[in-house]
Amino acid sequence: MSSRIKNHDANAALCQPAYVLKFALVHSVTILLLTTLLYAAGLFSSSQATRLPEDLTKSILQQFPGAHVRLDGSIETSDGDLFLPVVPINARASNRIEVVWPDSRQAQVVVLASGWCYLKVIRKGGLKSIALPTELPEKILHRLMAGRFPPDLVVPERFVLPLSLKSIAGDCAIELGDDAMVSQGDFRQPSEVTYSGPGSAPGAFFLTSLSTGRVTWLDDRTLAKIAEFPTEGTPCHLACLGGKLYVADQAKDRILVLDPGKGRFTAQIHMPRRSAPTGLAGAPGGRLLYAAESGAGRIAVIEAASGKTLLHTKVPPGPGAIKVTPNGHFLVVVSTTSGKVSILSTMNQRLLGSVAAGAHPTDVAITGDSKLAYVSNRRSNSVSIIHISRREQVATITTGNSPTGLALSRDDRVLYVANARDNTITVYNTDTREKTAQIDLPLDVDFPSAIFLCERDKKLLVSSEASGFLGLLNLGSLKFEEPVRIGHSSHDIIWAPFASPPAVKTN
Repeated sequence: MSSRIKNHDANAALCQPAYVLKFALVHSVTILLLTTLLYAAGLFSSSQATRLPEDLTKSILQQFPGAHVRLDGSIETSDGDLFLPVVPINARASNRIEVVWPDSRQAQVVVLASGWCYLKVIRKGGLKSIALPTELPEKILHRLMAGRFPPDLVVPERFVLPLSLKSIAGDCAIELGDDAMVSQGDFRQPSEVTYSGPGSAPGAFFLTSLSTGRVTWLDDRTLAKIAEFPTEGTPCHLACLGGKLYVADQAKDRILVLDPGKGRFTAQIHMPRRSAPTGLAGAPGGRLLYAAESGAGRIAVIEAASGKTLLHTKVPPGPGAIKVTPNGHFLVVVSTTSGKVSILSTMNQRLLGSVAAGAHPTDVAITGDSKLAYVSNRRSNSVSIIHISRREQVATITTGNSPTGLALSRDDRVLYVANARDNTITVYNTDTREKTAQIDLPLDVDFPSAIFLCERDKKLLVSSEASGFLGLLNLGSLKFEEPVRIGHSSHDIIWAPFASPPAVKTN
């Protein structure tokens, strides 16, 4: 630690090297001792400092002779074992080791009287994780679950935290896995992961039209029009949640609720004036709805059942498209105005960090393993590849003019990109990131916006902002079939598991 010595009246003696060194040393030691005391007293939170106080370090090294204390507070033993710190919300002054479980020779959990805990990282199959002893006392478990990993934790490679320990992840972007799968060394995602697309269950396509203010319902097999619903507003993005369809009406600062069973709008959620909601996404379980308030620069977290806004999370200006990762743990927010991509935790709705993308980012597609987000940059003519847990851009793909809609194949090996100004669809191999095909849109389909991949039928549905048709790309031949006439422009496309009711009212 360094200190600056300023004394305009200092005489020659005070400028001697020995005096300066002694003064700096005493000053540094004083600050170090003061910092340690404040930390032990709980005046420094874990978000301000993760380094261990000196007495805590001594206690740990007594338990693990020859261990190395990393900058993030983790302990690396001489045997190569790694223990991750769980920092209490309110630390007590004592740093005496209270519990080592199950014993000193086979420690898996180390608990200090101050509230700090250490958990051993275990290797299981192809992953690293945490496994708590089944006989761990309830008191110790309660103390452990009240803590959090420090925000600057260096997460081990291929580390997956069991869902039962989700709360200790805190603000760290950590992959979560089903407890049973993790215990078997399985890297698959939790059981809540589902594929939201046409399959064996009955369903339908829903489209929005910015220019006409309509929401259109199409049969997902024949693409025949079932119904149209006027909104008298500007419907942007759609979300399906709990058997209802939610429609963001940007111009009227509201979210409309469509009940497919009744064939009509049954409610509306009023948003703050000039909030201009655009993007929508539903959380797994059907309880929460996320809405991007493009005019207010924030994400609204809404209780779907009551329509009540529970809280707001500030994000970079101009949020638009938003999506929840397939594992349900993160929300990816594309901020068009500021050129940023933000990652929010769905556990506490907090902003974990933002990453610079290209100019005017527009759409996002997320891989099935929830690791990568592909973001189209409309004015940069590129697609940014964002690593979600590391919150960094790892690569860029050059595209055609004005890329908008994106779609990934179910195995994540093929990326489809709609280029609005070129009126083309380009196809990329995600392993090599090379373009493998480029297909011109039919004359009746102009300025594509959203695209939707229907792998059941091996078709790609393409919206059109400037015509009354939908494009239908055959993925086998990579040729467009006869365009589907819907009679108005289209902006967003989603599939929802709704069967057509016996009679539909189109209010």
